[in-house]
Amino acid sequence: MEEGHVLRIMRHVGLSKDPVTQRMYKLPDEETGLLMIFRVFDKVSYALIMNATRPVHIHDALRTP
Repeated sequence: MEEGHVLRIMRHVGLSKDPVTQRMYKLPDEETGLLMIFRVFDKVSYALIMNATRPVHIHDALRTP
């Protein structure tokens, strides 16, 4: 991580059951918002959430936009 990097916040939606086959399948992750890294240390980085369409939770994933 470097200062100035922008990342997407992705929320894990979960599983759903197919009504025809009764099999479980994974739903795709949904974008929750964008954040920008503004301070970087050896073991932790601080980020500013620039935009959020849904609440951000602790275990949400981060991906490059």
